[in-house]
Amino acid sequence: MLRNRELLGLVILQGLVALIAAAIGFSLSPQAGWLALGLGVLLLASNLAYTWRRYQTMAGLANELRRVAQGDYRLNLEAYREGELSILEDELGKVTMALREQAGLLAKDKRFLADSLSDISHQLRTPLTSLGVMADLLRQPDLPQDKRVECLRTVQTQVDRLQWLVSNLLKLSQLDAGAIEFNKGILDSQLLIERALEPLQIPLEIQDVSVTHAGKADLLVDGAWAAEAFGNLFKNALEHSPPGSTIHVHVQESPIYTEIRIQDEGEGIDAEDLPRLFQRFYRGKNSKPGSIGIGLALAQSILKAQNASISVESTPGQGTTFIVRFYKQIV
Repeated sequence: MLRNRELLGLVILQGLVALIAAAIGFSLSPQAGWLALGLGVLLLASNLAYTWRRYQTMAGLANELRRVAQGDYRLNLEAYREGELSILEDELGKVTMALREQAGLLAKDKRFLADSLSDISHQLRTPLTSLGVMADLLRQPDLPQDKRVECLRTVQTQVDRLQWLVSNLLKLSQLDAGAIEFNKGILDSQLLIERALEPLQIPLEIQDVSVTHAGKADLLVDGAWAAEAFGNLFKNALEHSPPGSTIHVHVQESPIYTEIRIQDEGEGIDAEDLPRLFQRFYRGKNSKPGSIGIGLALAQSILKAQNASISVESTPGQGTTFIVRFYKQIV
């Protein structure tokens, strides 16, 4: 405590004042001198005691800070609620709460990153294993031509799957990082649906699945990204639609939002799968072979970034309905 230069200077100053007062007192009378000296010593002792107490309080706060720095965010600040140090205690409490929240977010991000890396490695392992097997077969000089053609077809399929996976993972990472600039403009909902369905025309024809469209509205969206999101929704509906069935699209407006409903006539979704349907890499009980579980997650991220929400209603055996709502901006 006495290593503090300011405190040491104050002690010396108070000591000099006490000695001067005692000298003046002794010049008047011995009693006055002893009284002045006693009062000076008492004042100096009380100041030292008060300062020592403050130093103890500050040392306690320093210990609390060291605990926070070590990751222990349980504070015991009941002893520091008096005097000027209460201001420091309040600020310390605020900083600790902020650090606790930040640490929680960092831990959550760390778990998410670890889970994502695990999921990605799992998704990459299957096509890479298949490519390795096909490469070994293609090295065989006596491999029949029909088998060679089949192997090459499998290789192309797995390469396409890898390209699709990497492309969509890149899009998701860009959306998460907020690195995408959306070029919004007015787009007719019917045109949006047509753009989304364009890559699926051949699969729709092969599976004999038709699409009906009722209603229309103008939407303020980035057309390319919105078509990407709806394309994934239609792709999911198509995968679960039986031959000869119909995918119904209904567009309707309200004062608050424009709603687009996509309803298929498939087998529906199990109730326990619904809460995790938009989770990345999640594959429900009715997922098709080869499904990765990233299309719906990408659709949700794109729509959320464009002031829209997505939900799902489904009953096993009665089909599934995706509900997208574009919320109108209030000027």
